[in-house]
Formats: sequence, C-alpha cells, structure tokens
Amino acid sequence: MVVDAVSVVPKDAEVDIKNLAGANPDVHDRLISVCNAEISKILVGQTLSTELDQKGGSRAAAETHSGLRAEIVEADGKLVSRVMNRLFRWITEVNLGPGIPAPKFTWIDEDEPPKAWAEVAEKAIGAMPGKIPLRWAYDKFGIGEEYRQDTEMIAAEPKKNPPGKTDTAFALDTEAFTAEQQALEDLGNTGSAEGTAALAGNEKKILDTVLQSGSYEEAMQGLLNLYPDLDVTALQDTLERTILAAGMYGRSTVQEESK
Repeated sequence: MVVDAVSVVPKDAEVDIKNLAGANPDVHDRLISVCNAEISKILVGQTLSTELDQKGGSRAAAETHSGLRAEIVEADGKLVSRVMNRLFRWITEVNLGPGIPAPKFTWIDEDEPPKAWAEVAEKAIGAMPGKIPLRWAYDKFGIGEEYRQDTEMIAAEPKKNPPGKTDTAFALDTEAFTAEQQALEDLGNTGSAEGTAALAGNEKKILDTVLQSGSYEEAMQGLLNLYPDLDVTALQDTLERTILAAGMYGRSTVQEESK
C-alpha cells in the first residue's frame, strides 16, 4: 500500500486506516518554500527581495542583503573582466603578434554623476527658453531618484549671458589632437569630401526626379525607378581605400608604440 496505495483483502476482512497524529497537510507547500529560499540564496545571495513572507523584514536586514547583492555583482563583474581580457590578449596576439599590448576591459562604477556630465546637463537646461520643470529634466537626462534631491546639479532656470555675448563653447574640445589622431581626422575629411563628390551626379538625378513629380506618390515611384540607375562605384572605391588606409595606419601606429 505504501508503493501502490492499493490493497486486496478478503470480502469479510476489516481494514482500519491509521492516521498519523499531528500530520501537516501543507507539507508540499512548505517543501516548495524551502526549495525556493535555497535557490534564491544560491542565485542572488539573499531572500528578502524574493521570499518576503507575512512576517516582513527589518531595515537592517534589507541593507545587509543589499550589500551582499552588491558584492555578488562586483564579483561577477571581475569574472567578466578576466574573461574579456583573456579574449583581448588572444585576439591581439593572433592579429598583431606576440608582445603587442592588448586593450583592457574594466567595469566603471560611478557612485555619483560625473562632473563633466553635470556641466553638460546644466548648459543644456540653461540654453532652453523659460523655466524648465525639474521633473522633466530628471526624466529627460535619466537622473535616478537617489540624485533628485540635489538641486545644485542642474539649473531650473536658464542662465542669461551678458549683452552681445553668446555661449559658443558648448561641448567644444579645446585640446589639440595628437599627431596620430590628426592624421585620422584628415583622412576622414578627405574621404568625406571624395565621397560627397562621388555622389554629386546621383544627388542631381534625385533632386530632378523629386522636382519633376506632381505628388508625393509620384516622387516615391520615380525614386524607385531611378534607384537601379544610380552609380555608386566611385563611392565604393573611396570607402574601400579609406578603410584600407585607416586599417594600415592603425597597425603601423600599434607597432611603433609597441617598440
């Protein structure tokens, strides 16, 4: 009967079913609760946020669990960093050879908004006309609840410049490029100019098609018909040469720095 819960007895036999005294009918629910709590401790290191029962919890316990969760997150970040750095070393060695410095993968955990970000937010809010609701600014720039009491982080009202003076230094990098970066900037400008020149003929065809159309639908159909006739071979050649030059220059600078 323990295995199959079935018993065959003679017709005139008497069967007396014995019940265990104090048996708990919720044994399955209790087993599930215990298993869930153990799984939660293994995966997230705490049970307060996943297994909060009717007894509730204290603030001290919540802070302890939160700290433990942060330690687990930090440990996971270090594990990811080690794996990524190992991959970076392999990729660098396979593509550039041994002895070449590999990129470093690190986690950056900022406890407070960086100063540069705060200055950008302040200038952006200050450039808007009229008064800007703080709630809108918080949501627009993704400022968390923990920083919303900091009234000095951004300006609620726009700043007024002196008469005849405008603020043109927004997001302006005053530091000069290195020689290597300047070479890449010049390459980008040259490639952009050549690409624009290569598309000049296509631009004229597209503009003529749109101007000769009498409706939006006619213009769309004209552009679809024009698409096979657009010449992009010159642009393709420019992009291929630019990408090749940038890649070769990057390899050359890496080899020079490794010396």
